[in-house]
Amino acid sequence: MAVSQAPWAVPKPISLRPLFLKGVPGQLDAWLAPLERPAAWCAALKPWKRMGLAFLLGALAVLSLAPLNFLPALPIAWIGFAWLFDGVTTKRGGFATAWAFGFGYLAFGLYWISAALFTDIGKYWWLVPFAVTLLPAGLAIFWGLAGLAVTASGAKGTGRFLALVAAFTLAEFLRGTVLTGFPWNLVGYGLAGSEALLQGAALISSYGLSLFAIAVPLALATLCQGKVEARLRLALPLLAIIGTVALWSWGAARLSDNPTTYHASTTVRLIQPNVQQTEKWDAENRREILNRLITLSTQPPDDDGDTIPPIIIWPETAVPYALGIDEAARTAVSLAIPYDGYLLTGTPHREPLENDNEEGGFRYHNSVITLNAAGDALGRYDKVKLVPFGEFLPLRSILRPLGMDAIAAGSSDFSPGQRLDATYLPPLLPPSLPRPLPMVCYEVIFPGLFSGAVSSADWIVTVTNDAWFGATAGPHQHFFSARMRAIETGLPVVRVANTGISGVIDGHGRVLVQSAINTADVLDMPLPKPVNRATPDGSSELNDASHFTPMWFFYILLIGWIVITVVTVRSTNKTAT
Repeated sequence: MAVSQAPWAVPKPISLRPLFLKGVPGQLDAWLAPLERPAAWCAALKPWKRMGLAFLLGALAVLSLAPLNFLPALPIAWIGFAWLFDGVTTKRGGFATAWAFGFGYLAFGLYWISAALFTDIGKYWWLVPFAVTLLPAGLAIFWGLAGLAVTASGAKGTGRFLALVAAFTLAEFLRGTVLTGFPWNLVGYGLAGSEALLQGAALISSYGLSLFAIAVPLALATLCQGKVEARLRLALPLLAIIGTVALWSWGAARLSDNPTTYHASTTVRLIQPNVQQTEKWDAENRREILNRLITLSTQPPDDDGDTIPPIIIWPETAVPYALGIDEAARTAVSLAIPYDGYLLTGTPHREPLENDNEEGGFRYHNSVITLNAAGDALGRYDKVKLVPFGEFLPLRSILRPLGMDAIAAGSSDFSPGQRLDATYLPPLLPPSLPRPLPMVCYEVIFPGLFSGAVSSADWIVTVTNDAWFGATAGPHQHFFSARMRAIETGLPVVRVANTGISGVIDGHGRVLVQSAINTADVLDMPLPKPVNRATPDGSSELNDASHFTPMWFFYILLIGWIVITVVTVRSTNKTAT
């Protein structure tokens, strides 16, 4: 006889599981089983084969960077790495696999650095092995430590996914900040193939974009990983797809809703002289280089107008004269400046020390100086972030006796200038003109370097040489970093290079005009307005929320992700025991 349910019995809870997950785990495991084969094959590789494949996958990821911008290479590489890492069971294996992945990525992404040394191979031969192998190998240690941390945590399943994202994002941040930092080719730059996705840097900076670029492929990889809970093997990839579509849609709308606007009365002229590095510092070429710059600067406008733009910009150390102290050189340079116009140019600067205990009795700077038509120096910015081994020699007292010198600085190091912030931004132009935030060469690769000064500036001017690197990927990657600073700050970027790439970028990272590499060129362009200015003429400060920079939002995002990771890993490990 059937027993009827008592009317007061608690009803069976209604399942909130989506219809497509009914039958989990049995049916879902069966559906996903065929997908596990490639992941299982990768996980089963022996350590040396795993390291070799990890190295190749790291090299593959470089295809997503400038100048190729082949976006699919990014998720393919990181998905493959996730599958390889699934087979890691020891701390040593975790470090080795992650290090090999990073070494492949950095060795192929930074191959162009060695090109600088061949400008004087007899003098800088000792740096070639360092540039080709030791530098990327050393930087890859950050990734190796990330892999070590994940394996040491004992994270499994969802916790392992969260830990991988947290560890590698933190590794990228540390790579860009520890010691002098070198945030070149951040993982997020692999999204270069999608201008819409790049807009995410305006919210969470390039480091936050790297978190996104790591998290999405690692989430997709779980679809084939049998060690992840069955339901999450669908949920994580689905969330990754939804997140990608959402970010792309927001970025596309941001671009379409905000066309580039310009200052009606402010035009800039970019001068790219195309002086080869082997010729630049030869004393016999000084006059010819100066004449070339003057000729290009006084060239009539291409649009048949009769007015040369009032702001002319020359590249880093454009002429081999210290214009700040060489009055005769300033008088010669003034021939390039129109009446009521201004020249912003890179120049080496020398100033006497208060005591002469240091070599030479002088302090040297890599500077940007402003001259007017009379040849008067109106303002100067001294570079803050200097290039190790390029502009200063670390451990000089030890390395100099061994015959080693910094490439650009020679026997005397350059000195850093005063850091730019909300209280200090050198007035390079009169108050009636949009105020520039200067950066010299390498400085433009650092996210948030001068975030405190952004609200006081109307545009970024960055001057560089880039003749060191020839027709390699280096100038393209350097130019891309300038695009990312434009997106993060909302400020247009005017970049002037010696041999390329020069160009104008609006505050959304759109390239408005650019030159080719290894060509002499003159680019005239109205100066774009910044993003999110309160007044129509673009002359006011940023909105009140400007102090909440993308870097702050990245810090919040990363800390939150790490907290969730720690809680999840502890909970999972506790359940397992």
